[in-house]
Amino acid sequence: MSGVQVQIVTYNSEDCIDRCLESVFAQTMPISTFLVLDNASQDDTMEHLKLYADHIECHQFKDNLGYAAAHNRGFQEALANKREYVITLNPDVVLDKHYIERCVQAMSDSQTGGVTGKLVRSHASDENGTPILDSTGLSMGILYHVHDRGSGQADVGQYDDYASVWGICGAAAVYRVNLLAKLDAFGEALDATFFVYKEDVDLCWRANRLGWSFVYAPRALAYHNRGWQRGREPVSQKVLSYSLANQFALLIRHGRAWSPMLWASAVVETLRLILLALKYPTAAKQTVQRMRSYFQHHWMVRRSLQRRSKQREEVQRDIDYYRNV
Repeated sequence: MSGVQVQIVTYNSEDCIDRCLESVFAQTMPISTFLVLDNASQDDTMEHLKLYADHIECHQFKDNLGYAAAHNRGFQEALANKREYVITLNPDVVLDKHYIERCVQAMSDSQTGGVTGKLVRSHASDENGTPILDSTGLSMGILYHVHDRGSGQADVGQYDDYASVWGICGAAAVYRVNLLAKLDAFGEALDATFFVYKEDVDLCWRANRLGWSFVYAPRALAYHNRGWQRGREPVSQKVLSYSLANQFALLIRHGRAWSPMLWASAVVETLRLILLALKYPTAAKQTVQRMRSYFQHHWMVRRSLQRRSKQREEVQRDIDYYRNV
């Protein structure tokens, strides 16, 4: 396998796509394939993309497939072309010219499934002019809530060291294609039922359970104009419903059965659903509908993960045994 594929999923992205594309064109590492996957944009995104027709491969879908399903189309092309790395970018991300090269350099271990650099929020700084961090990888918090490390903090050097991280944010992720191929045993690397939000969390969670690791490379820099930040009103009630429904889905898939943390998490998320119903009744109703629709699917994924994790543990026990003979 060889080569690097970059892929961007767009949806009404006319206000930011040009800057994102230009930053990819400026990369110091050669790009073998550059895909733009458009989810039926209603603005002038496609008109902007036509200006780059000689440099990108553009696919426009008739309907909005969702973030995960659109990226899966790109992953399929990477697998077919035997690429070694796939970079997923949000259209509101601008890369430093060394970003991809430095991330790939950090992919030294064959079990490293992905790398992220330091994501800084675009046009944001504290009272001293210090840039504000957006993500330095994902970390597992209490009650199964996964967070972006350093999010909202001033960048004063506290994340300037390479580190192993629980996972990586999909806004500017460099994945090893071998990882995506292994996860594709579930039918798709990103689960398309995660229409928007937390699809990268689920991918990293599944990867962790199968023995893959992730790395943070601080010298790889990118700027992210994150759309939904804490304290801002969400884009729509539909987005709110997906966010909460997907958190319930993560608990079904990955929560340790009968553990106090799982039960506490279920109580907290139920309270969140009640509060959502009080403020946004339509979003709460959509959340419940989505969970009913996809419960069996998430439960089947859970059972599959349990079988594969058990098989991995058995193989590891055999390896450890023969090493000690």
